[in-house]
Amino acid sequence: MIGGPWVDQYPPATETVLPPVTDDIVSHLGLETVDPDRIAMRCHGRTLTYGRLIEAHRRVAAGLAGAGLGPGDRVAVIAGTGPEHLIALLAALRLGAIVVEHDTAATSHELAGLFADHGARLAFTDPEVAPRVPGDVRTVVLTGEHRAAPAHPPGSPVWADLSGHAPLGDEAPRPAPQDTALLLYTSGSTGRPKGVPFTHAMIGHAIDQNLNFFRMQGRGDGRHYLTLPLNHVFALVDQLFSALARAVELIAFRRGDIDAVVAAAATRPPRKLGTVPPVLDAIAAGAARAGVRFDDLYVATGGLPLTRRTVDAWLRISDSPPVNGWGMTESCGYGLMPLPDPARVPAGSCGVPLPDLDVRVCDPADPTRELGVGETGELQLRGRLVFGGYWNDPRATAEAFTRDGFLRTGDLVSMDGQGFFFFHGRLKEIISVQGENVSPVEVERVLEAAPGIARAFVYPRETTPGVNILLAAFTAAPGTAADPDAALALCAERLAPYKVPMRLTRVDTLPLSAAGKLRRDVDGQAWTRAHRVRGH
Repeated sequence: MIGGPWVDQYPPATETVLPPVTDDIVSHLGLETVDPDRIAMRCHGRTLTYGRLIEAHRRVAAGLAGAGLGPGDRVAVIAGTGPEHLIALLAALRLGAIVVEHDTAATSHELAGLFADHGARLAFTDPEVAPRVPGDVRTVVLTGEHRAAPAHPPGSPVWADLSGHAPLGDEAPRPAPQDTALLLYTSGSTGRPKGVPFTHAMIGHAIDQNLNFFRMQGRGDGRHYLTLPLNHVFALVDQLFSALARAVELIAFRRGDIDAVVAAAATRPPRKLGTVPPVLDAIAAGAARAGVRFDDLYVATGGLPLTRRTVDAWLRISDSPPVNGWGMTESCGYGLMPLPDPARVPAGSCGVPLPDLDVRVCDPADPTRELGVGETGELQLRGRLVFGGYWNDPRATAEAFTRDGFLRTGDLVSMDGQGFFFFHGRLKEIISVQGENVSPVEVERVLEAAPGIARAFVYPRETTPGVNILLAAFTAAPGTAADPDAALALCAERLAPYKVPMRLTRVDTLPLSAAGKLRRDVDGQAWTRAHRVRGH
């Protein structure tokens, strides 16, 4: 429903119906209205002003056009957050290209599959990532040096040349609101990452939702910290685009550089910090060691539920309680939003539905039967935040929606009488590790490619509430000698580090259904312990 009991919880002056988006993302950000000397991004000791961002992205957009890129062409970005990344992102969007953000930890094996799916023929990368990009892809190393990426086509542009073009003029055509702007990949229960397309209108609407719901965060109000990589929808929409639309100063950090986050807080404290609970844990621990406090800010988390342990650890170094929201890639990272005033959020809640979003809780066995207050069921969404379907995957698209057009999120929630929602787990098989979504099927396929392994079973082990590590079991192929260390080495070669199991154990049998499918409902650790082959 639109306009349930949660509307009474909305902050004052919140609009319940938002106007349609009629422009493209770059126009929607309103960068030209910002003081050009204001800092847009501070990163690794370098600064980028709003004025420089406007000029530089227009120059690179012209350079891309000169290199033969145009509307609808896919442009990959595989780089850490920094000024050049931001410039390249806005340049491609201004041109009307489709930006495909990638995980910098992705292996060459993973990237080959993704590039085969989205078809990008040009990629912006960090120097150390360039060798992993498929060899037929023109690759631009994000550096000011006059050199091309080694081992890539001779026609690969050079960053300094792209950024040296005359700026793209205002007369150049702009993308339409319904044009595809971005493509992010999310793990799926099939084991194959699925591409999620975002239109300019979807992103613009998500920005408007943020500006509407958090009116207390004024234009140019302080600094926002960007602690997550931009292949995460939460980082891209909630932290990057929404911050630029507010004309604030973004301070971006290298992935996992907790010491830098803590050091920055001592001299340039944030007004807003958005991250995932494991990173919040690490920041709290680092701040406690350094004697640094994080006070007077808004702390938003997503990706995982907030545990009591995480909240308590954070409150030892901060006077600002963290809150937790819910979103997914397929809904622009939004859906259920925590209130701006943490004191009004019940413990354990993941927020309330955003305005103008059709939300219902349904029986997973009968996905159009709505459940009542206090009943646990599948969260379903319909509205302008919701994507229209997966990239090149009509079967997955059909499975993702109900016959009346609601997105089946696969997540179990309940709603209390005041309209607050509570997360109860996942229907899907996805395992959350270090705030990243991991498909066990994807990992199992790599393990089963190792010599001697007949079949693999990947499962989580919860080390502390809400925090998982990845473990795996396998059965050996008859008449062969399986080498668990070699299988794990193959995973390390083909998969990002967080997807590699911590341990691989040989068992005499795996938990299979009558149809021969792995049973994900069993306790993997208990099963492995009971069926372990001694001596292995």
